[in-house]
Amino acid sequence: MMKLTHILQKTAHQHPDHSGISFSGKTISWKEVLERCERLAGGLATLKLEAGDRLAILSQNSARMVELFYGPLWIGVVPVPLNWRWTLQELVPCLKDSQPVVLAADETHAETALALQRQCASIRDLVYMGEGEAPPGFIAFEDLIDGAERVSYCPFGGKDLAAIVYTGGTTGRSKGVMLSHTNLYVNAMNHMEFDPVSDGQSIVLSGPMFHISSMCRVYIHTFMDVHMIILPQFDAVALMEAVQAYGATSLMLISAMAAFLLDHPRYPEFDLSSVRKINYGAAPMPPSLINRLRAEFPKVSFYHGYGATEGAGVISTLSVKDEFLDGDGVTHLNSVGKPAPYVQLRVVDTEGCEVASGEVGEIAVRGPNVMMGYLNMPEETAKVIRDDWYHTGDAGYRDAEGYVFLVDRMKDMIISGGENIYSVEVERAIDLHSAVRQCAVVGLSDETWGEVVHAVIALRPGASLTLEELVMHCREYIAGYKCPKGLHVWDELPLSGAGKIQKNEIRARLEGTVE
Repeated sequence: MMKLTHILQKTAHQHPDHSGISFSGKTISWKEVLERCERLAGGLATLKLEAGDRLAILSQNSARMVELFYGPLWIGVVPVPLNWRWTLQELVPCLKDSQPVVLAADETHAETALALQRQCASIRDLVYMGEGEAPPGFIAFEDLIDGAERVSYCPFGGKDLAAIVYTGGTTGRSKGVMLSHTNLYVNAMNHMEFDPVSDGQSIVLSGPMFHISSMCRVYIHTFMDVHMIILPQFDAVALMEAVQAYGATSLMLISAMAAFLLDHPRYPEFDLSSVRKINYGAAPMPPSLINRLRAEFPKVSFYHGYGATEGAGVISTLSVKDEFLDGDGVTHLNSVGKPAPYVQLRVVDTEGCEVASGEVGEIAVRGPNVMMGYLNMPEETAKVIRDDWYHTGDAGYRDAEGYVFLVDRMKDMIISGGENIYSVEVERAIDLHSAVRQCAVVGLSDETWGEVVHAVIALRPGASLTLEELVMHCREYIAGYKCPKGLHVWDELPLSGAGKIQKNEIRARLEGTVE
């Protein structure tokens, strides 16, 4: 039976003195990580937690967040990482859905945690993940560990629930993706198959660990005995300082991060020559940016991953070859590679039948990495998982060589700076403004962010609205990164014969810069 706890135990037993985690200037070995996680399990047991209970996490990245991805599993408690960029209005429905008994928060989000406890009756205890004395109403994280008995045997694994990760939805509230031990374990195995590891590797992790793309790397890099150097969040200077200080060999970036790094005025000050591998995710990276990176890091190997929360992480992978960077092969850089080793992938029509090579359809995947389902949403689960195939909602095709290309997002999802933003969610917020008569939100290409959120509105008679006013309004309902970065005001929005707004026409007009 696949158990995520076995990953940590195996690595700690085989490489007890190897560096496991570095955070805020302190490094602990794998042996120490294992001991702390097993003691954390014992400490959580004193809070009368039972198997199946949920422990929500509202925190920026930290070593303690990693420990919360492991420790609760020994006693069958399920971690629920939360997007700390969300507003209270966005967080409360997720907590009422998952019903956590414990909420752990860092110093930055302690006040928010108290507010959430007042609104969510299930939260019995608050755990303080920050440094120093715990605020009133909180239990200090280290108090849970100090003196607690180690829980060394974990009876849970396989199909048992190991995490609930919330992802945005095109309608209604966010969906809680239920991931099992097997889902996340197989994802780690997938990664090991395409991304070879050798002794002495280390990686700087700065992407938010409430996202599956960073969360799953906790298990991946434990499995691979890769020293994880954790930053609270992405900061170009902090990342370069970490690479230089630790001699880091790997980076996990998205296009926006890479551009900020290369364009930072202090970039020339740092020695980044230790880097040998760059993994990049979200949308494919522009060839021009990869070539810039290759010029700066001539000994680096590049790996791209396309994935989904519902797939526990990676779905397909692209190992960037030299021939992809020059001549005819450059088109492959627009692909998301080929299916990961333990993933079956096909492109299907509306009836679920596989289409021919080169023909566009919906990407569907099957394998032991596919989620258990959406929490408390059996009907939504049934819509996307049919005959064991998870239908991603992404439109794409496979070429004659088997490379997968995405051509559109059937759910109108926008990927901006690595964040998934759903247009309908933004449109709902815009619709609440009294000046707005019609609205549509689309993603427009952007060299730095990949895509940016752009709003097109028609106003009520006599009304006016600026971008600044619209953003201020939207911030009351959605996180700042979801708010529009651009605005066009038109007399009318184009409608289909059925009266639906035609986003394809809107995109075409905007890309043509037609007012």
